[in-house]
Amino acid sequence: FRARINTLSEFDKVVGGLCWCLVSSGEVVDVDILFQENSTTGQKIALSESIVNALKKMGCPTILQPHQIQGGIGGSDYPAIHQAMVWLVKKYFERRGEREEQLRAFSTFQFSKNYQLPTEVGHQGVSDSFSRVLSLNKATRLFKRKEALGESEETRVRSCLLEYGETFSVPGAAGATSAAGGAAGA
Repeated sequence: FRARINTLSEFDKVVGGLCWCLVSSGEVVDVDILFQENSTTGQKIALSESIVNALKKMGCPTILQPHQIQGGIGGSDYPAIHQAMVWLVKKYFERRGEREEQLRAFSTFQFSKNYQLPTEVGHQGVSDSFSRVLSLNKATRLFKRKEALGESEETRVRSCLLEYGETFSVPGAAGATSAAGGAAGA
C-alpha cells in the first residue's frame, strides 16, 4: 500500500515495504532496522546495509547490495529488489499461518480455563461405572405441583416428597408404619 502514496520518494516506498516484510516475517534477526521517511543520505546507507545483512541472515536466495536499494544515479535495481520482496512476502504468509495456529491454540486454551462447552459439562473426569451409579440414584420429578397460598411448611415438604416419588403414611392412621419409600425419614 505504500507504493500508492504519491508523496513518498521511491526509496521510502521500497525500503518501507522491505522493512515491514522483514519485521512481519517473524524471523529473529539481530539487526537494527529503524525506518524513517525522508531520511538523510547517511541514514539511507545505514538502513540499506542493515536490510542487506538481515536478508543474508534470513537466507534470502536473492543477494542484494546496498547500492541496489539506495538507487542513486542509475536508480534502484527493481528486478533484484522485486525477487527479494516476493521471497519476503512468501515468508510473511508462512509466518502468518503459523501465528494463526498459535493464536487459535492459545485462545482455545484460555477459553477452556474459564468455560466449558455444554457437551463437556456432564462427565468430565468421571468413569462410566460411576456415572451409571449416579444416574441410578438420581432423583427424577414425577409430578409438578401448583403453588398454593397459605400452606404450612409440613404440607409443602410432604408435597415436594410426593413430587419426586416418595411415599409415606400419615401418623396415627390405621396400620401406619414407617415410610414406605425409605427416604422420607432420611
